[in-house]
Amino acid sequence: LELPSSQLSKDSMQALYLERIEKREDPFPTQQVLEQGKLYPVDAAPLDTSFFVFREQLTDAVREKDIFFLLDKIDENIVIGEQARGLSAFAQQWDLTSEAATLQSPLWDVLGRLLLQGGVFNKLQNQFRSPYYFATYPEEERGPQAGVILGAGVRMRSAPDLNSKILKNLTHDLTYKVEATAEETTINEETYPWVKVRMKDELEGYVWGKFVGRAEQEQLVFQKTDRGWKIITLIR
Repeated sequence: LELPSSQLSKDSMQALYLERIEKREDPFPTQQVLEQGKLYPVDAAPLDTSFFVFREQLTDAVREKDIFFLLDKIDENIVIGEQARGLSAFAQQWDLTSEAATLQSPLWDVLGRLLLQGGVFNKLQNQFRSPYYFATYPEEERGPQAGVILGAGVRMRSAPDLNSKILKNLTHDLTYKVEATAEETTINEETYPWVKVRMKDELEGYVWGKFVGRAEQEQLVFQKTDRGWKIITLIR
């Protein structure tokens, strides 16, 4: 890992920023396209050099399962649920109880996936809310079952089975019911449950879980502090 972003010189930070920007594959736009009934991806992180570099370093740490780097970047009062917060509760939730348990913790997969899902800054530019579908979901549409299709041309099927009938191809559509099923399918070494979704026109079907985001159940929020950026919320 490079030095923490808070310790990098301005020139070193700029050099690292440019290096990482060039290496990105299929980046989200920094401005969100607005369309009724859709929620397109957005990632404003590149608009702030220090935050972008911090997030890149955090992504490296998650990939390497560097628990010491990660814990240093977590606020001591981190929110992990409606009435749960703090580092002790965080460690218990993710089973960070021993070296072996930490290496096997689902935390790395969850955090690694959320770090790739963009987000936006608040008006003061001192907080970054992600994933994008939590940060930008229309307020009038929010609810416990609010969701969004993550991708273009995603197939909605009649049953939780790759061989079932394709009902519709979806592209970044808002969904109005999100309900995970017991059935799971592995594709390219990734395993996800199927998710039953309902569209605004009442059409219901099943989408492989990798392509469904849950607006209220997935939250990753960062705050700028006098000690650099910190994770203040991680809810799943």
